[in-house]
Amino acid sequence: MVFAKKKSILVEFNDLFAKRKVQKTYLAIVKNKPQKSKGNLVNFLVKNNQEKERT
Repeated sequence: MVFAKKKSILVEFNDLFAKRKVQKTYLAIVKNKPQKSKGNLVNFLVKNNQEKERT
């Protein structure tokens, strides 16, 4: 996780992500070992208007 303590730094971070100069990597802790050691998961957040949360 990256946090910006100043708004000017936040603007710079947003610019880096927008220009794809930073790559996001996600790690997960799982119960069983996956069959493949590497892969891509493509999924999107969907807004749940009834519960007012993202799922």
